[in-house]
Amino acid sequence: MDTPGTLLIVAYYWPPSGGPGVQRWLKLTKELARLGWKVHVLTVDAADATYPHWDESLLEDVAPEVSVHRATAFNPIAAGQRLFGRHANRMASSDLKGNDSVLGQISMLLRTHLFIPDPRKGWNRRAIAKGLEIVERHGIDWVITTSPPHSTQLIGRALKESTGVRWVADFRDPWTDVFYYRDLLHSKWSAQRDAAYERSVMETADRLVVVHDQYRLRLEEKYAESAPSKLLYLPNGFDDDDFTGRPADPEFTGFDLVYTGIMAAGYEPEVVIEGIRRFRQDTDRRVRLTIVGTAPESILDGFRATGIDVQCLGMQPHQVANAWQLQADVLLCLIPAIPGAELAHVPGKLFEYLAVAKPILNIGPRAGETAGIIARCNAGATFERDQPDAVAEFLTQAANGSIRASNPSVVAEYTRSAQAARLSDWLLH
Repeated sequence: MDTPGTLLIVAYYWPPSGGPGVQRWLKLTKELARLGWKVHVLTVDAADATYPHWDESLLEDVAPEVSVHRATAFNPIAAGQRLFGRHANRMASSDLKGNDSVLGQISMLLRTHLFIPDPRKGWNRRAIAKGLEIVERHGIDWVITTSPPHSTQLIGRALKESTGVRWVADFRDPWTDVFYYRDLLHSKWSAQRDAAYERSVMETADRLVVVHDQYRLRLEEKYAESAPSKLLYLPNGFDDDDFTGRPADPEFTGFDLVYTGIMAAGYEPEVVIEGIRRFRQDTDRRVRLTIVGTAPESILDGFRATGIDVQCLGMQPHQVANAWQLQADVLLCLIPAIPGAELAHVPGKLFEYLAVAKPILNIGPRAGETAGIIARCNAGATFERDQPDAVAEFLTQAANGSIRASNPSVVAEYTRSAQAARLSDWLLH
């Protein structure tokens, strides 16, 4: 088979990092290699990285055909932790709730004024040097940078300016349009500088890829003179290979609700809690909620008060989350009740939910992008936060086996193999 070309993927989040930010290019690189591309990955040295959590099991999922290169980095977040303790996490986190302490405010101000666009830019200088070496030595045809962190996009810009290599900027989340941007405590000066970086990337990159269709529309409006002709909407997806195992607890015979990921206060699950309460009035079956991730005790107590079994397992290796998704009778999805996130937020777990073909109970706006994907795939239902009766009825129907998900031909469009084929064709034309 002829080789279509050679790619360099620049990604901060890469195994042993865990979390949803790793999955997209971990899986796409495997599929692109299967299509014949020679794939190189440039990432940060794990010893110098700040990851939301670690998942060393993902190292086993790196395709053997993929060459991984690592660059050392200065880590200002680690230095900040020595000065500010836990408050330094505000430098790295998009979970900005409770950022009202003096140290938290100082930490955030440092983040947005000393480290523009973000504190993970500490690896850029060495990553650029390493990237130049890879481009020249291996005859790279395309550099693909993926963010957040958006400082990674500046590595791609530097490689293009120095070598003329073709460059794709991939956005897993918006940059200055992200829903929590106003909470980052930018001054007028720092916001303008950040916006200038964003504009330079949008205008300099040869191609732009986004995972959210709402963000595609925003960029087409915001950069009408340059973006529309080079934009590709390529949503997140799932890897069939992740769902060849067994359910996590095959001996359980009750009704299983499963949620994977973080359930923070802004997700406001009260309508689900009330829906479960009403559903429980009409069933004697054992009902269990398993959160494969984290949730505050206040939320867990709300679920426990309905009389169901509740277990919160904390962050787990990816294959554990997949096993619990296979276990579910209903998969729970919550869109944060935060202006700016409600319509455009599409959690990465949604696509893994689609893969297991179990009914999805989604809470959020019915006009939102997540709701549209679920409806298109006939994979469940979306309810607003004032519809507890409808939630209870959905659970009743699911418990009775009268809900059948999904539309396999549409769901297949979200496989990593289908997405890699689409991306490959786009790069070649």
